Amino acid sequence: MPPKRFEGKFGIPSSHNTESQLTSALYRLPGEVRPEHIEEVTTELITKVNKGLQEKGDEALSTDRARMFHLKLARHFQESEKAEHLDTHTLIDALVETPRFLDSDRGSIDKLLEIHEVKTLQHVAELRRQRAEMTGNETFNPYEALFPTNSGTYYMARLLNMPHLQEESQYMSHCVGTSDSYVNKMKRGEVEILSFRNARTHQPVVTIEYDLKSKQLLQIKGPHDRVPQLGDSYAPDLLEALEKLPTSTTEAGEPRIVSDHVVGDMRTLSRLKTKFEKQEPLTRDELVFLYEINTTISCFDNGRDPVIDELLQNRNVEADLPIIFDCTPDNIAHVASEVTSDTKAYIGPLEPGIFDKLPGHLEHVYTKFPKEHIKFRHAELGTNVNDGYSFKNTTEEQGMRVGNWAQQLLESADFKVIGERQQVDLVEVFVRSLGFTTATRYDQICSRAKELGLELCPAEVGPQLRLQYKDQPLGEYLIVAMKAISVRDGHPRVFTVDRGGGGLWLSADRGRPDGEWGPGHRFVFLRPRK
Repeated sequence: MPPKRFEGKFGIPSSHNTESQLTSALYRLPGEVRPEHIEEVTTELITKVNKGLQEKGDEALSTDRARMFHLKLARHFQESEKAEHLDTHTLIDALVETPRFLDSDRGSIDKLLEIHEVKTLQHVAELRRQRAEMTGNETFNPYEALFPTNSGTYYMARLLNMPHLQEESQYMSHCVGTSDSYVNKMKRGEVEILSFRNARTHQPVVTIEYDLKSKQLLQIKGPHDRVPQLGDSYAPDLLEALEKLPTSTTEAGEPRIVSDHVVGDMRTLSRLKTKFEKQEPLTRDELVFLYEINTTISCFDNGRDPVIDELLQNRNVEADLPIIFDCTPDNIAHVASEVTSDTKAYIGPLEPGIFDKLPGHLEHVYTKFPKEHIKFRHAELGTNVNDGYSFKNTTEEQGMRVGNWAQQLLESADFKVIGERQQVDLVEVFVRSLGFTTATRYDQICSRAKELGLELCPAEVGPQLRLQYKDQPLGEYLIVAMKAISVRDGHPRVFTVDRGGGGLWLSADRGRPDGEWGPGHRFVFLRPRK
C-alpha cells in the first residue's frame, strides 16, 4: 500500500487533493528514482523560477503552484529514462514564461517543453522579421571578439547585450535571446554568454554559458539545443577555443578559468579517438580513463559522447585487464577460491563471507567489469561534532545542503554520535551486485549483505560521509545502510549522500523493511575490521 501521508517542504495538508495525487505518483516511481530526489529538484527549480519571475516583475509561485509543480515532476519521473534527460535550464525558462501551467493538474512537463519550443521558434521568427525590416541606418553594435582558433576558421566572442542574444537566438533557434532571463544574469555579473563563431560568415556555431562564480561551463549548445560531439567537424577548434579561455579575461580582469573537467576529458577522449584511428596502443592511464575506473568522463553539457562507447566496443577487455591492474592474468581472481595474497583484482560474484576472504589491500573488486565496481573507502567518526544540530550547522557552513528529512533524522533522539574517535571501513555496492535483478526489499538487501560479511553502519556515518566526501561525482547517490530512524511523518528513514545540480547534499530516503530498491541503487555498508 502507498504511504498514508507524504509531507514535503511545502507542508501539503493531508486533505489536499494535490497531495493525494502526489502520494500516488510517488508510489508509482520506478525503483531507481527516489521521492527525496524529486523534492530536492522541485525545491531547487522553484527557487530559480521565482528569481526569473521577480526579474520580470511577476509574483513568485504561490504555495498551490509549488505543490502542483512537485506533482507534475513526480509524474514526469515515473518514466525513469526521462530523469536522465530533463533539460532543467529550458524547463526554468518555460515556467517563467508560462507559470499558469501550474494552475491545474492538466498538461505534462513534456507538453510544456513542446509549447515552449514553439514559442521560442515564434520569437526567433519575429526577430528575423525585425532584422529584415532594418533600414541599415541602425547604430553599429559590436560584440567582443576574444580570440581566433589557430586554424583561423573560428573565433570565440562574448555577447554583451540583449540585441546580441536576440541575434544568437535567431541563428541558433534556442531561447538565449527570447526572454530577459539570460541578459539579467549577465547584468548581475553571474554569467557570460560566449559565442563560438565561423570566422568567414560570423554566424554562431555553439553558444556557451559560463558561470563567473563557479568557473563552470553551465551549457554548451549547438543549433536547436543540440549538444556538440567529437564527431562534429568543428569539434577540434571548439576544444582549442575552450582551452584558450583562461588566456582571456573578464570585465573584472580575471582569467576565464574553467574549473570542471569537461575540456581536459574531451581533449583526452579526442586523443584516444585519434590513436584508435591510427591503430596505436593505449597506455595504462589511457585505459583507466576510457573504462572510467576512477571517475566518469565529463563530456559537453553533461552528456555522454558516442565516441566513448565506440572505442569500448573495439577493445579486448580480457587483454586490457592485466594492463589496467598492472598484473598478470593469474593475479585476477574470478571466484573466492582463487583469491590469494597475490591477487590484484577480483571480478566475479559475491559469495557468502567474500569480504572476509578478500585481502584488506585489494581495491579492484567488480561483479561485472567495468560497470559494477565495489568501492572501498574510510570515514572518521567521533570528530568532535557532538550532536545532530552541530552536524547540520557544520554541513551548511561548508556549503553543503541538508534535506528536510535528513534534518529530522539529525534532530531525532535516536540519532547517536560515536564518543571516541575511530576510523571505519566502508563498502559501496550495487543492489544487483548482491545478486538481485529486480526491485528488492530493504530488509532482504541488508540480510544478503550480512551473509557476505558486511554490517549496518552507525547512523553517524551518514553526516560524516557527507562532510568527508567532498569530491563526489555529479549524479552519484549513495544510500547509507543503517538502522532506520522514524521522522515526524512516522515513516522510518535512512541517510543518503548525493551530488546533484544543486551541489552536495545530505538527504534521507525510505527505510521501511518492505521498501523496495532497484538493482541500480548503490548502498554503503560497514566492513568489520579483522
